[in-house]
Amino acid sequence: GDFINFNRAMVWLYDHHFDTLMLNLKYVPSFSCHRALLDLLQFVCLPGLLEEKLTKASDHRQHKLEIQTGHVKKQRWLSRKETHQQLVADFLATQPDGKRGNILVKKHITYRYTPVTSSNGQELERWVWTSR
Repeated sequence: GDFINFNRAMVWLYDHHFDTLMLNLKYVPSFSCHRALLDLLQFVCLPGLLEEKLTKASDHRQHKLEIQTGHVKKQRWLSRKETHQQLVADFLATQPDGKRGNILVKKHITYRYTPVTSSNGQELERWVWTSR
């Protein structure tokens, strides 16, 4: 449903036409849910809470849109990559010279099609990990 307008309308009815709100309050759960009654009670008891909650929700939606753009994702990825490289360099710097060479070996892994024969001689399609 329309959370924003529904709650604004309910608070307005509470402020301006209290009797009408009370007569129709029993129908709220059939069109919404029981939680809507608790939300209304909360918004009536704490004036300004509804607008504060809506502002936070709007800010959150805007933030989500900003962080999902391609250049921001790329910046986060590059930052994580740089951090990882720095951690590896710091780790290798703490190792004795004799151990350093065998610790990290960078392998390139690709996904390649390899035909495989089953036990009855039939050729099967299978994708396997193979190193270059």
